[in-house]
Amino acid sequence: MRLFYVFTFIACMIAHILRHKYLQETLSTLQHNVVEGWKKTIREIKTLPNHVSRQALYLIGINALLHLASMTANAYWVVYATGEVGGLTASEWGMATLFHDFVLIAFSIICGFAADKFGKFRFVFISFILTPLAIVIFPTRQGFLVILIVRGVFGLLTSLRTAAFSALFIDYSPRMFRGRLNAFQRLASRPMVIVGSLLGGLLYQQVSAPAPFVVYAVVLGITGIIFYLLMKDS
Repeated sequence: MRLFYVFTFIACMIAHILRHKYLQETLSTLQHNVVEGWKKTIREIKTLPNHVSRQALYLIGINALLHLASMTANAYWVVYATGEVGGLTASEWGMATLFHDFVLIAFSIICGFAADKFGKFRFVFISFILTPLAIVIFPTRQGFLVILIVRGVFGLLTSLRTAAFSALFIDYSPRMFRGRLNAFQRLASRPMVIVGSLLGGLLYQQVSAPAPFVVYAVVLGITGIIFYLLMKDS
């Protein structure tokens, strides 16, 4: 597990350095007084929706639903896998998680290039449709190898969405409003994280152990339909 945390730390550092590098290239740095900058930002909050496309606002809402869905089951992957049903040891789950993160990181780069070439909308929608299948399969399987494969497939399908979704959001974000829109996207997702966590705990204790995963899959599928209906003509 210590090796896993070290690997995760290094991977996250590399990801943040690359993100900072490429964000610097999208907009030249402007010199502003910090206090005046904050005041101007606060004044523009009410008028922000008037300056951005509907697609950007749609994607913020869709991202919030994604957080609601994922947090419903987020805490119970390890509980389910290492419990009586999954039967994995702590070290086996650590290996499965390490494999998932490796696939997610490696294929996010590949899928990012592919999404630029073949279409971001297509990649996001495919992920929305196929990911629920991997989620539903997880609580019905036992054994290290099977769970390892399921987690790897889940990481691959997630990588299809994350790179393409981020790129799509940037495409619909005006250059001068990207920072504020990104902040609004994070702000909108925070309440959903809390609600999803509470909902997941309630489902796990009061309904059944697989219930958080079923709800995760259903909400993700519904989010995919909403994404298709709102973004298909964009």
